[in-house]
Amino acid sequence: MAADKKTVGVRVFAAVAGGAAVVALGWLGTTSGDSSSVAVHLPPPPPTVGHTLMSLGATTTTSTPPTEPSVSKAQPSITGTAALPSEEAGLP
Repeated sequence: MAADKKTVGVRVFAAVAGGAAVVALGWLGTTSGDSSSVAVHLPPPPPTVGHTLMSLGATTTTSTPPTEPSVSKAQPSITGTAALPSEEAGLP
């Protein structure tokens, strides 16, 4: 029975401390700053857009693409096996 009373006491203390914290934060929120901070915040109005005419133009390509690629087949400059890095050279 002693453990049950201790558990109830801890729960009551935690509830009182939590309630006091909520009340203190509410009070601080309402008293700090100007009075407009309590009001509901609305989103800002949309920006004004200038009414200018859009200039339209066509895109044209005058050059012709090449008929063959500039490199027929890629050739590697190094052939054969590559040497291992020094930190991996002695591993099995």
